[in-house]
Amino acid sequence: MKHLEEGNVEDLDKEKARELLGDVLDVIRFRDMQLCTFIKFVAPENILPDSTKISIIIGINEKSISIEEIHVHRFAQIEPGSWGHIRSQSGISFTVSSPALLTGVCLYLPKDDGETSGPLEILEEDKIVLTQIVTLKYQHGMKYRNEPLSTQIRLQQGKVYSVRHIFKGQNTYYGRVPIAKSYGHHHDITIEFMNLKHGVLNSGTDLEKGQIPGLTVQVKNK
Repeated sequence: MKHLEEGNVEDLDKEKARELLGDVLDVIRFRDMQLCTFIKFVAPENILPDSTKISIIIGINEKSISIEEIHVHRFAQIEPGSWGHIRSQSGISFTVSSPALLTGVCLYLPKDDGETSGPLEILEEDKIVLTQIVTLKYQHGMKYRNEPLSTQIRLQQGKVYSVRHIFKGQNTYYGRVPIAKSYGHHHDITIEFMNLKHGVLNSGTDLEKGQIPGLTVQVKNK
């Protein structure tokens, strides 16, 4: 590789700078940059040919859309009855076979006019990593909704994660008949549900019935 000679580098034209940088350009990981960073700081300069810039932008964009969001449902049916909330804790635990992002939790809505509210908690092992207050309002014709998390949770293989809540207010719908206690997906990720591992499970929610009908996770396409 050529060495920069002493002098004012700012006086170099772009072609000369490219020549002096030589093979260094080949080892800079432009495709690992955020798209906005590349466009703001690299694209306006002429150190890279236009054709290379276009190729890098396409590559960064392809990486950014290689994430797929999947909805994991626990139950095959929603019961005609209702589930009472009297400050008892509902929860479920799960593991993942490969890294993913937990972005939302599916929750049942009130069956009649009114609302149900309370804290929703996400735990990694026995540590609470997220608490947010959730208010679920009756919506005609709707039985559940996905509650986006205020902070996405990075899920790691080999750790037990839990979702739990203590709500009060109107009775909600609830599910029964598990679809699968172990959910396999074509992205080579398996989500295995289990009864709540951390906290007092006193509402009746378990693998067979109850609240928390599903999760929303993001996985990388392979």
